[in-house]
Amino acid sequence: MLKKDKDLKSFYFLSIPIIILTGIASFGGIFIQGLYRDPHEVLVQAIVQDIVTLFILFPIFVISLIYSHKGSLKGTIVWLGCLGYTLYTYILYTAMAAFNVFFLIYVAIYSLSLFTFIGALLYNIQFFFIN
Repeated sequence: MLKKDKDLKSFYFLSIPIIILTGIASFGGIFIQGLYRDPHEVLVQAIVQDIVTLFILFPIFVISLIYSHKGSLKGTIVWLGCLGYTLYTYILYTAMAAFNVFFLIYVAIYSLSLFTFIGALLYNIQFFFIN
């Protein structure tokens, strides 16, 4: 186990609203009829993306956050991967999907993911490779 500086705690803290908002957005995308007003091909992709996000990413994100907080290198790598996934997914939802009631949630997830991913990545590069 690795002992990290407490500066990383702010990035752990920012992961909590990302996880919560991602769960809300994915749940809504799966179960709210008519949320997506896109062509059929895009609609199917968005719903499958929400299923993957809710049932695969969500638990992995929570578990990796816990292990990373405990100092696990593997947990940190998986946690950063989860942040990268949410960043990529929700930039697509923000830029490409038809506007819907969850648009501000998508923007919040994207913005928080961008800030957290870049900050945590830079911190970990410094921690693992420079120190």
